[in-house]
Amino acid sequence: MGTITITDASGASGIQSFVSKYTNASNGSDNWYDINTSAQSWSRGPGWELVAFSSTANSQRRGWYVHIPQGKTLNITFYGFDRDIGLQYV
Repeated sequence: MGTITITDASGASGIQSFVSKYTNASNGSDNWYDINTSAQSWSRGPGWELVAFSSTANSQRRGWYVHIPQGKTLNITFYGFDRDIGLQYV
């Protein structure tokens, strides 16, 4: 199993995140969660997951497929809907 952590650095309010549960179907949740500048984490992997972001008003959405290696943590930083996400594997 691995971990995904997500932090919002967009400066916008009301951002939500979704992480698919392809690699953790029995214990994972694929609900939308409010995110902020404090990192939040999901247990996932190894394998591919979809990570998506939405405005609270649901007027904007954007997503990426990311790979989570066995036993690793993938830190994701959301910079905004018009920018790519930051990825760091630790």
